[in-house]
Formats: sequence, structure tokens, C-alpha cells
Amino acid sequence: MLFEMVGQNYFEIVLRDGDGSAYYGDWLAGSQPVEVTDEIINGFRVIFTGQGDEKVRHEYEPGSGYGPIYGTSAIPLASAKRMLNRKAS
Repeated sequence: MLFEMVGQNYFEIVLRDGDGSAYYGDWLAGSQPVEVTDEIINGFRVIFTGQGDEKVRHEYEPGSGYGPIYGTSAIPLASAKRMLNRKAS
């Protein structure tokens, strides 16, 4: 499930494991449109979000959840700050 944080340029994501239990999947930087692809990385689909005329690629990382991939596109400043805070913790 994706929850769009209106006016914040990101989405919160909730995932389900093999037995159907829900858990926090982290966040996706960007805005609409959201594209869930058939490409699988670390057992989860790659997701793209919009950012102006660009797309931001998000991959799942075990232990930390989804996040934007550095160097794939321009991302909003607020999202970059969230990424730096996550790396520091």
C-alpha cells in the first residue's frame, strides 16, 4: 500500500510478508505518477516516482526498506535530507 503525503513530495509504503503480515516498508521520494515495475531487486519490485520531467528509482534494501537510489535522478531537497538522516542512523 502506498500513502501519498500531499505537499511533501514523498509516499509512505506498507509491505506484506509471505504470511500476509503488514510492516513498514519505508518511503518513496517524488510525486505522481508512481510506476511499479516487473523488475525484482532483493525480492521486491522496483518502483519509480515522478519528479518534474524525471523519474526517481526506488529499490528495497533488506534491513532498511525502500529508498531512492543515489545518482539516478534529481530528487527533492527534503527527500535528500531524509536520505542523509537515514544513512546516519
